[in-house]
Amino acid sequence: MGNKELYGYVKPMIAVACNLLLAYAAFMLCRIEFMVENWQCFADDMTVGLFFSIIRGGLLFDTSAILYTNIIYVVLALFPIHLKDTDIYAAVTKWVYVITNTLAVCAGLADSVVFQHTGKRMTYALLQSEAGGAGVGSLVLGELLSHWYLILVAIAMAFAMWKLYTAYRTKAYYRLVRYYIWQLALIICAAPLVVAGMKGSFNVSGQHLEIEDASRYVNKQIETSLVLNTPFTLYRSLGSAATQGGDAVDEARNGAEGR
Repeated sequence: MGNKELYGYVKPMIAVACNLLLAYAAFMLCRIEFMVENWQCFADDMTVGLFFSIIRGGLLFDTSAILYTNIIYVVLALFPIHLKDTDIYAAVTKWVYVITNTLAVCAGLADSVVFQHTGKRMTYALLQSEAGGAGVGSLVLGELLSHWYLILVAIAMAFAMWKLYTAYRTKAYYRLVRYYIWQLALIICAAPLVVAGMKGSFNVSGQHLEIEDASRYVNKQIETSLVLNTPFTLYRSLGSAATQGGDAVDEARNGAEGR
């Protein structure tokens, strides 16, 4: 087996890695934009050491959110079936990647202006509790009118992800036995890494990464918003609400009505 053929078999994994790195860049740009947009909240205590601690912790939370966001894309790209080398399958996979990551980027950008009213990252409970009041949706729309440049940023980032997307098509399925052996090996190797990344730990018995864990990387509670990202807080709070049978959401809604 030559190097060209070997490269063809492992290209899906290489493409997935490249596209996930692209998602990391998008999430980090959203974090920088969040910091700049709300600089007055963080300027007094920001130091070089704190900044790098935020980035270090942010990468952990970004990993979890990116893998949750891209789980459908990863499965489509690594699924061991040679039909994924067809034009239609490849196009669907690309659109899934671009759309899901664009939605994640839009959530982060929108939250950078909602934060000025809430003082924390958006959560599912907050969305539910605010639904009967001013409404987060109307708040976002109103803020985006005065922060129109964020719409341009979102469009630019979506376009960049579309243009910089790495295709995974192998064109090597003419050796079907080898092809399926390699594709099965790739997805078997990727599965534990994806699960560990989602959890935030390689410890099988360890707990999942939680929103509260962001406090380990900062000095003040408000600074946890720089470590976190909005997709992560939405995913984790939604999961917690589902696990608790909606009690947390009802409690948040009652608290909001009491205010």
